[in-house]
Amino acid sequence: EHEIEKALKRIVWLENGAYLIFDEAEALTVIDVNTGKYSGKQDLSDTILKTNEWAAVEAARQIHLRDIGGMILIDFIDMKKEKDRQHIISLLEGELRKDERRTKVIGFTPLGILQLTRKKTKPALLESLTMKCPSCEGTGRVLSPESIAFRLERELWEHKGGDYEAVFIEATQDVQRTFSGEKNVHKERMEELLGLEIIFSGSDSLKPSYEIRQYGTSADLRKKLESN
Repeated sequence: EHEIEKALKRIVWLENGAYLIFDEAEALTVIDVNTGKYSGKQDLSDTILKTNEWAAVEAARQIHLRDIGGMILIDFIDMKKEKDRQHIISLLEGELRKDERRTKVIGFTPLGILQLTRKKTKPALLESLTMKCPSCEGTGRVLSPESIAFRLERELWEHKGGDYEAVFIEATQDVQRTFSGEKNVHKERMEELLGLEIIFSGSDSLKPSYEIRQYGTSADLRKKLESN
């Protein structure tokens, strides 16, 4: 369970304080190597080589544990000497031979990124045990409350001069706060400019959002707010 939990994390720490970052996509996985807290006992080249050695061993283990297939790119810390690069390739190939799945190490690109491919016969661990976040659709990003509040403002402007007294809006608290401004200054200014009372109700959405539910009279919409 501990190893599975570790294999689902984006960041994997090495014992020396360095760490690996895994970015898994459908057809490509990128592993980024960072020195982190490790500074080595000799010079910079020693630090880099040692970190890359630890990273190569752990990367091979994680590739097997996560059952990653397809194209894999490992962005090792840049090594100036060709012999150091060859040493890392040999070390990685030795570790990968422990895996029953066929893996081919292609070599370093001119930018110092190691390319390899691993035969894919089934979904990787991440695909099997997790699903895309329903809020961000797997991107890891959602629109900010400021962006959503600005979008709401634009939509309300389209209804300026309508025959309604008020508008009933469900919105998350962060969007309500951003739209209303300090002491409701912005909300009151918008109501004056639009000739429309803005009535907010809370939303349970996990991401900043709003939905215009109804236009109507102030009395009817305030009753709707009380019934909610």
